[in-house]
Amino acid sequence: MSTRALLAASIALAGFILGVVAYFVLAAPWGFPPDSVAHSNPRVPFAPAIFVAGVMMVFIAAIVYELWPGNGDHT
Repeated sequence: MSTRALLAASIALAGFILGVVAYFVLAAPWGFPPDSVAHSNPRVPFAPAIFVAGVMMVFIAAIVYELWPGNGDHT
């Protein structure tokens, strides 16, 4: 596996994990009754921004893969 593929995969995985954690842990508190006000607000006020940053990291991984210099073989 090339360096650029490893770097891009690491960034994509980190972004995916950040998005999942931001959504399920920080932004979407689960509880009963589900329509109560206590369970409709995120635990962290800027959790949606963290989720968006995770999604951006996944897309940036593709840019890193394309712009990082390869080893020269095109197989």
